[in-house]
Amino acid sequence: MVTASRLSLVTELVVALGVAGGYFALCGLGLSLDLTAGVSSVWPASGLLTGLLLVAPRDRWRAIACGALLGGVASNLAFGFSAVVSVGYTLINLFESCAAALLVRRFTPDARHLRHPTDVLSLTALIGVAVAFGALLAALLAWVALHAHFWTALRTWIAADMSGVLTIGPVVLALVRRTDSGIPWTFRRVVECALMLVVLTAASSWIFFSPHTAIQTPLTQPFPLLPLAIWAAVRFGVPGTIWSLLIVNSLSLWGTSLGLGPYATGDPLQAHLTLQLFNCAVSLVFLVLSTSVESTQRSVRLHRELVLQVQSAADAERLRLAHELHDDVAQKLAALKMQLELDRLIPNRDRSTDTFVDAVDRLIADVRALSRSMRPAPFEEGQLIPALATLAHTEGRRAGLRVLVDARVEAVRLSRDVELACYRVVREAVNNIIKHAGARHLAVSALTQAGVFAVRVVDDGRGFDVVPAARNAVLDGHLGLMGMQERLDQVGGTLTIRSRRGGGTMVECRVPVMTTI
Repeated sequence: MVTASRLSLVTELVVALGVAGGYFALCGLGLSLDLTAGVSSVWPASGLLTGLLLVAPRDRWRAIACGALLGGVASNLAFGFSAVVSVGYTLINLFESCAAALLVRRFTPDARHLRHPTDVLSLTALIGVAVAFGALLAALLAWVALHAHFWTALRTWIAADMSGVLTIGPVVLALVRRTDSGIPWTFRRVVECALMLVVLTAASSWIFFSPHTAIQTPLTQPFPLLPLAIWAAVRFGVPGTIWSLLIVNSLSLWGTSLGLGPYATGDPLQAHLTLQLFNCAVSLVFLVLSTSVESTQRSVRLHRELVLQVQSAADAERLRLAHELHDDVAQKLAALKMQLELDRLIPNRDRSTDTFVDAVDRLIADVRALSRSMRPAPFEEGQLIPALATLAHTEGRRAGLRVLVDARVEAVRLSRDVELACYRVVREAVNNIIKHAGARHLAVSALTQAGVFAVRVVDDGRGFDVVPAARNAVLDGHLGLMGMQERLDQVGGTLTIRSRRGGGTMVECRVPVMTTI
């Protein structure tokens, strides 16, 4: 026990010192490039701290916070700030990053993986809320302690922190991000990636280290970088975009600080604010583009896998049918044929015709059972409601659930495809409740309203976060929820899932009614 406690303490100390060193270096970089209105217009340290808090487990936050506090205060003191301002600025930075990490973990925990365009937008929005509040506190501190202009300090702080988060934060996330693009890194692909990075570095150096003149040529504007960024996003997804943005943003910041490039002006603050706006806009646009590309690639791959699964299931069913016909029906027919031939050659008066009739009846029963097993759902057309009631009662009671079925609806006319889609969705929902919900009660209801037939499945189980769970299920290859949606899409229906943790789940499918009988 003592050894484990000491090991944990040593680990926290190493983490704190490592964070302190990195945070001190990035704070020093920002302070050395520009310092106006009491704050720096360049602040990559915010991206490092926010990224670490987003990816680190909660039991490491104390060590990270201590390291950031030590590195930030030391860096501010080294650049001539008073102790009060140094501690105040560092605490505000720490508050921003902690608030941003808590907001993301609370509202969009899966956004940290950057798998979908909404991840980028929600991550940016939530971090922006925390940065705006922190900037307000920092501007007040700069106004009171340093007599700086409040609005200048406010806008400078916001621009610096958001640019730092969008530049350095994704790099930290990329280091621990699970890649699922499904594209192998062959030698040719590695060479292409290296070529892209070299061309991007050369183009960025040409643009942002060109001497500033009153009239800029098209080649010294940042527009030639856009095709290269698209190349990175389309061919290499989110990781390629993140590292490309790091190169572009770093070189643009370096060149502008030297008074070079298209954004250099006589006013360093204005130059850096314009540059930060450019960096934020480019980072946001191309992170959204790259996540869209990856999302599309995943969808195509999963649809292909789904088609293969359907084909495999069909092949397996045909193989089962062939075995049933060969091993059961065919052998019984062969035996019956042999008996008939023997009876013709050697008449047996003890064996009556009834014997053969019974054998034929058994064969007919076997064929009918085989035919029923081949049907996509165990009910006849127009018998959806009784089939749903039977499904709910049979499966629910088998799992020990209290089942309630409320299906007092008028007779409706649905096509066979629509009935099958509704039945399969309800069956999938019931199976999910039995496997994952931990529920005690199950309710299935059906109703018709305004030309729409709706079936609702409700449980009182543990519930789940719908959007992240559906996304992770698709990413992990579990296609149940996607299959439910696709079945209803094929018949013009809609699927609605409402759930919350600890509050149960409601699954509703709605399909158009053909005519009312």
